[in-house]
Amino acid sequence: MNTATISLSVMDTLHDVTMDTIFDAPERFDALKRDLRMLAEEHGPDATAVQIHAELCAGGLVDKLSPRARAMLTFFWNLKPDMTAREIVAGLEA
Repeated sequence: MNTATISLSVMDTLHDVTMDTIFDAPERFDALKRDLRMLAEEHGPDATAVQIHAELCAGGLVDKLSPRARAMLTFFWNLKPDMTAREIVAGLEA
């Protein structure tokens, strides 16, 4: 996949996840996007979306069930499973 396609895929996923939620507002959307980028960076460039999702679940994020936690989990779950953190970060920065 080329960089433009990856960026579009990442942002489409984020928009789908946040549509009709409290994160649909620009200030909340931007904050969530920033936090997702930081989460992906923390897991290292070669971690995949499915690995990040699994680690977030194992780390107890799923237990919080807050709208923010749900949005984060849903975002990583809905990405292409083998998409790397490097690609995710690049897509969120585009």
